[in-house]
Amino acid sequence: MKKNNVTNVSLAILLLTVLIILFTARTNLMAGERGVQAIAENAAQQTTADTVKTVYLTFDDGPLNGTQGILAALDKEQIPASMFMVGAHFETDTEMKNLFEMAYNDDLLEVGNHSFSHANNHYETYYRNPEKVLEDFNKNQQLLKFKDKDARMPGRNTWRIGSHKKDDGAANGSEAADLLHKNGYNLFGWDLEWQHSADGKPVQTVEQMFLEIESSINNPQKCFTPYHFVLLSHDEMFRMPWEVSELKQLIDLLKAKGYKFDHTDNYPGK
Repeated sequence: MKKNNVTNVSLAILLLTVLIILFTARTNLMAGERGVQAIAENAAQQTTADTVKTVYLTFDDGPLNGTQGILAALDKEQIPASMFMVGAHFETDTEMKNLFEMAYNDDLLEVGNHSFSHANNHYETYYRNPEKVLEDFNKNQQLLKFKDKDARMPGRNTWRIGSHKKDDGAANGSEAADLLHKNGYNLFGWDLEWQHSADGKPVQTVEQMFLEIESSINNPQKCFTPYHFVLLSHDEMFRMPWEVSELKQLIDLLKAKGYKFDHTDNYPGK
């Protein structure tokens, strides 16, 4: 009887062990399936987000006299944009400091680093010394207390976003860009520049800009990231009142086409 009892207990333990193993395996399998499903859903969401045609309005060289006009346009249209700021302009006078504070505290505007000195407009010489370029950007970062390290190199259409990169083929600056990126900076170039004359007046008409944006954003080969269009313009271009400004006219055309607007902080790959 004792031997039978021992045998029965052993069989019961064995059976229980098998049940536990099967239960654990089933639980792990279900968890794995949920994990795979979650990954697939996230990937699908990411893919969808990456194919939504998105316009990133960016403005260089503020704070300047156009800063307030840009803020007014964004407020009236209720769309986000990004402005890459220059520390030397901030230090010009109290008015420029006040304009920077307005931009910095505006919920619709993201501010980023455009160097302290703007290379003193001597770009070739500036980029010969990558360490000095890094010092210049770090100085601006500390002075203006940016919330992240999104940046644009003055005078260079150069990109460093994650592992994705592109150099300005017509000029130097690649080594400086690599060093900035190594030190945590996300560098934004542009897909199209809205040019301006010496007095700040836009060169291309609103209609020309709209057609060029349409051509680029609908062609995956024409944007640094397909369907994500970065427009470069400059602060000084938009000193006109919001109601009659070219900026308002362009925004209205883009909104009518249903394009999404976003900050560079949400650019894919960051």
